[in-house]
Amino acid sequence: MTTFFAGKRAKELADVAARQGFEYRTQDRTAVSGFTLLEQAEDRNVPENVLLGRMRSHDFVAFDLTYLEDLEAKRQHSTSRPWVPYDSPAQFTCVVVDLDAAVPQTILNPRARKRLFAAEMELETESAELTKLFQLWSELPNMARWICDARFVDFLANTKGRFAFELGDEGLLCIAQDVRSQDLLGLIAMGIACADSLPTGLLKAYHRTHNPGAERTESAPVADEGSLKLPPGGQVTDLREVRSARDKLKAGRRSASPGTTRAAPEPRATPTPRAAPAPSPAATATATKAPERPAPPEPEVWAQWLEEHADEVSSWAEGEQLPDWAAMTAEEREAELAELSALAQDGLITAEELEEARRYLGA
Repeated sequence: MTTFFAGKRAKELADVAARQGFEYRTQDRTAVSGFTLLEQAEDRNVPENVLLGRMRSHDFVAFDLTYLEDLEAKRQHSTSRPWVPYDSPAQFTCVVVDLDAAVPQTILNPRARKRLFAAEMELETESAELTKLFQLWSELPNMARWICDARFVDFLANTKGRFAFELGDEGLLCIAQDVRSQDLLGLIAMGIACADSLPTGLLKAYHRTHNPGAERTESAPVADEGSLKLPPGGQVTDLREVRSARDKLKAGRRSASPGTTRAAPEPRATPTPRAAPAPSPAATATATKAPERPAPPEPEVWAQWLEEHADEVSSWAEGEQLPDWAAMTAEEREAELAELSALAQDGLITAEELEEARRYLGA
């Protein structure tokens, strides 16, 4: 580890800040937080020689950190995130560039000896060049699509794996080791260039609306959604689209749930068939009866039948002689009435003739 004389380095960096119009602070624990390097360091390790400024429309914070690994924090570390084995003890110089976006935590760790996190934590990428130089991890698996953007991969390849990078709520962190005072401006410029190389769609997807250093609020959607672009072959990871689809789904479920105050859509009008005329009472009564029997035969048919059945009706069919109804027993009368009813049902005698026979039979 290169030894920097604290007093001498502080004076040199204060002079750099004065010449460039940056703000200089000897120490500032609140200047930056949330990155792996700071979370893994002992509490006594705080950012020193802090420079705050703006370069090419980006706000940044540059600082020194004497890193000592916190062994207790390592034992309690969540297994869902990698523990990066940074050199310890080591003197790191870092630049955090504000992206105006709360990007999911993403680590690009150089493949240096003795400095690799667990291989099972790595995300696979479609870029062989990127995989050769860096280990990639992100809390958002689809982040690999964004990171493999051709322009950003070209930038990372030009660094030759000599720097580590991390994305997070605070912005973009660039980590270098043993940076001389006269090289700090170059490190800041490289961090700015790295931010400019990030896919525009990624920054739009996680755009935030609060000022740097203010209390963090939830990422807000951007009005210009049409300008969002994906890396070649990338999938849509714009959380605004996911939220929009989820909100629409919930709204649809609310409108279908009981007790909702939201008016249901009116059904589409369909042609109404013309109503049939109401049936008459007589037709209704007829419809409930047995099928209609054939109409009574015409007189010519009836006359022919009488000729064919002369012996059966010789006593009364001529209309001159009627049966002796008074001489009949009750059983005979019932039998005769049943026979006449059958004739009437078959249409062989008229209803009036049946009614006359009933009167004679005393029915």
